[in-house]
Amino acid sequence: MPTYFSSTDFVNSLAGAIRDAFTRPTEFFRQLPKATSYKESAILLVLVMALPMMLIFLLRGGDELLPHLATVPLLVILFVILCLTIPFTLLSAWLWAWYISWAVRRFAGGSLSVMDAFQLYAYSSIPSLFGWIPVIGGIMFFWSIYLEWKGLTAFAGVGNGKALLIIFMPVIILIVSLLMLGILIGIYLSQSPQTGTGQMF
Repeated sequence: MPTYFSSTDFVNSLAGAIRDAFTRPTEFFRQLPKATSYKESAILLVLVMALPMMLIFLLRGGDELLPHLATVPLLVILFVILCLTIPFTLLSAWLWAWYISWAVRRFAGGSLSVMDAFQLYAYSSIPSLFGWIPVIGGIMFFWSIYLEWKGLTAFAGVGNGKALLIIFMPVIILIVSLLMLGILIGIYLSQSPQTGTGQMF
């Protein structure tokens, strides 16, 4: 059986979850237990976000990353950044989970609680642990999308095409909205009177 994250043994369980999410994602999500609280998923998300950040600070140093704060202790800078980013990360993850839960019901006729969708997002974010590595970071971004797609198909029972639609729909809506906005601005500018070329009197 795949290994899943547990805050009571986070080192071994995190290592096992990373291994199984990368090596057998279908089985990993198919056997994923239903979430009973947000606790484990939230802790996992915080670790996924915080560990790479701490590694970057330790390897490159705060003086190089934030030269204007060279006189401030590195741990203080890191603590402040984590305090600012952790609430934003958790809130963003919950909003995304709410959207995924709604989209599964609306477009796939399925049932996926916000708590379970939050758990899926947390596990699909595991590749972000390696996102700070040059070149590999881009690959890990697409692997996260792949894991979320696997989660929707294997755990929530959503069809392959509908799962892709659910994941990319916000991006599609954003692109279409920007295109429509650009067209409207272009029409407005083309119809506005030309100024600055006529006589003043």
